[in-house]
Amino acid sequence: VSIIPTFDQIKIRNQIDVSSVELMKSWRLEPFHNKTFFELYLGARYLSIEERFRFEGAGGSLDGTVLHGNAQNHIVGPQVALRYEQRVGNWKINADGRFVAGFNVQNLSTSGSVGANVTPGGLNQPFIFQPTTYRTDKTDNQFSPVAELRLDAAYAVTKSIAVKAGWTGMFVGRVARGSALIDYSLAEPGLLSNAEPVFSNGVNFGIEVNR
Repeated sequence: VSIIPTFDQIKIRNQIDVSSVELMKSWRLEPFHNKTFFELYLGARYLSIEERFRFEGAGGSLDGTVLHGNAQNHIVGPQVALRYEQRVGNWKINADGRFVAGFNVQNLSTSGSVGANVTPGGLNQPFIFQPTTYRTDKTDNQFSPVAELRLDAAYAVTKSIAVKAGWTGMFVGRVARGSALIDYSLAEPGLLSNAEPVFSNGVNFGIEVNR
């Protein structure tokens, strides 16, 4: 007899942490007559993307269900970048494009307990049920290309102080997501491998001080 999962309360939490380290060597090309510069960068980059997912279900037919999914993406590879800079009066405009041929080592894990508080035959609970506790771990490898674009502009208020604003967008291919790892089959909970494209972007504001 199939059990229909029902809960009185559900809590879901999903947290993503991103960090990056790069080592680059730059070459500034000959400037153009209109105060335009190009810089070429070559080097290596490490990018970490970790997603932690947690599901809690209380009450109902599977009271006391807690599920965890954790996906760690460790991406490393050679990086090439090109930076454009132009000065117009007090304005400085920058555009920066980067690409990484990334090798992604994925550490994947799921764990949890299903129906830990179920009393067989209780109100709104199955007559026959055995609570289940499980943990599954897996390591996978993927090719994860990374493309990043940075655009910003700065306005010089004085010779040494400028107000700066910009936008950054990043695309990463074949990323494992913690929220997509969990196999919700009651017969055999386990781990579902996944590799999804991820796009993130944001804006930044600040003050630039040159001494």
